[in-house]
Amino acid sequence: MTPADVTRYRYPIMASIHRENNKPNWFCHYYDPEGYRRKRSTGTKNAKIARTICQAVERAADLTRAGKLTTEKGLKLVREVSGTIGEAHGKLAAAGAESVLTSAVEEFIRTAGGEFNSYTIRSWFTNWIDGRTDASTATVVEYRRIIELFLTHLGTRSDRVLTTLENRQIEEFKGYLKKRVAPSTVNKGVKVLKAALNDAVKKRVLEFNPAQHVESVQIESAGLGLTNDPFNHPAAFLTPHVIPNVPKQIDSATGLPAGNMLVDPSTGLPLPPKPKSMNGP
Repeated sequence: MTPADVTRYRYPIMASIHRENNKPNWFCHYYDPEGYRRKRSTGTKNAKIARTICQAVERAADLTRAGKLTTEKGLKLVREVSGTIGEAHGKLAAAGAESVLTSAVEEFIRTAGGEFNSYTIRSWFTNWIDGRTDASTATVVEYRRIIELFLTHLGTRSDRVLTTLENRQIEEFKGYLKKRVAPSTVNKGVKVLKAALNDAVKKRVLEFNPAQHVESVQIESAGLGLTNDPFNHPAAFLTPHVIPNVPKQIDSATGLPAGNMLVDPSTGLPLPPKPKSMNGP
């Protein structure tokens, strides 16, 4: 890129298309998110298509400058514009527009410090738990089990793009858990999903968290739920193995106790606390 390609703005000039010497395609001149006047090839000789693409590039830049461009919103813009072009000019023109706009959206999101990636529901949750290097091994095991249950509950829907995940699906999973485990365990499952999706919002992968307004289940008894009911145990999602029985810290992402519990290897369910001996500890 040369100085002629980038010029700091002084006047509020709208995006526009121009011809370049000895080049067949129209170029879009616009202000990037940092306020510099730039030019980008629209990849087409058709002035009408080029103008539509240029307006979409300007729209994406404006959203980025306002701190509102996410992967979800950017891809939606790309789909809508390329779809409109496809209806009027055919699939080939739509594919060209999609390529140009996707490149622009990716650049703008990365410029704003976001992450551009078209995740599926499965790949996002899997990557999130794999990246939890800040948590203990036992906490990761527990959270992974929750995520596996959620993905299993979704079935083939888990392989759809992350932006298709809805509040309704989180509520359905909560209802599924309510029939099988104690309220404290249901709440733990919901909190883990919220934490993973909050991270997606922070990285601009999602525009909003679909689990944000899923309410907790009311718990009648106070405390951590260390009762003789194995389902009412803070580690009810742990896979079968035997580990220390005292939570030692709070996980920053979920606000849940991070630690391990005693688990029945034959069922995978937490065991109730052993009664203390009258003759010793």
